[in-house]
Amino acid sequence: MILVTGINGLIGSDLYDFFESLPFEIYYIVRKKVPFISYSHQIIWDLTSPPPNEIKNHFNFIIHMAANAHNTNSRDVAITNEIMTRNLVNNLKGKYDNFIFFSSIAVYGEMNKVFPVDVGQTTHPSSEYGISKLKCEQFLRSNVNNLAILRLCPMIQGDGIKDLRKRVYFPFTKVKINSPFNRSYSVSDLKSIKKLLKKLILEFTDRELIVNVSNDSVYSEKMILSMFPGKIKFKPPKCMLIPIFYLTKKMKFFSIIHNLHNSLHKLFKVNTYV
Repeated sequence: MILVTGINGLIGSDLYDFFESLPFEIYYIVRKKVPFISYSHQIIWDLTSPPPNEIKNHFNFIIHMAANAHNTNSRDVAITNEIMTRNLVNNLKGKYDNFIFFSSIAVYGEMNKVFPVDVGQTTHPSSEYGISKLKCEQFLRSNVNNLAILRLCPMIQGDGIKDLRKRVYFPFTKVKINSPFNRSYSVSDLKSIKKLLKKLILEFTDRELIVNVSNDSVYSEKMILSMFPGKIKFKPPKCMLIPIFYLTKKMKFFSIIHNLHNSLHKLFKVNTYV
């Protein structure tokens, strides 16, 4: 049996058919009844609270995708994600064999990275979302045996593509950016996620595994920009951006400046992962 959280999320909703195709009985934790899932396989549980009823089943895998990703710089996001993860683990102790956690490359932050980024590099998240994912990882690594952590790159399909827009449009506008720097991106897609999940579920042997999840292709700026509507309207000169990057990096101890630096990096610099 497999227990899944976050089936109504940006990525989870696109993976429902995949889960149903697996040779396991699948149960889903949902906050309220979901019409497209058999009621007998729904566990009604708001993960920010203790479970309303004891869960007696024993699961081969827990796949934890549920997360609050709205307003990623809100402290509420970090608190909610940590609470959900702790409640899930603490209330199901001894009732599962393996745990798969959907994390994010947001745990790395944007500063002082050497590209392409591998899982051995230092994590220094800047957004509350990234901070929450890293804290969840740390909690799980201390409390869960047989753990796989999947750090997803931005999605290029499904609802998850919303995150990729941050690399295309100037913040709070529909103005597409053409960088004066050479930039390229790693991305993930449903095919790469399904392939990795299937391998883990059928062949999982590691006590702990951390993976940067991408589709193994590197996308040029031209390829990324072509995925979104609109014409390129803004290409700032490099001589203007270099001092801005320098100043924002020097002033990174101010959180608002730190966040600005990270946003600029997403828009103008390389973001590749292995």
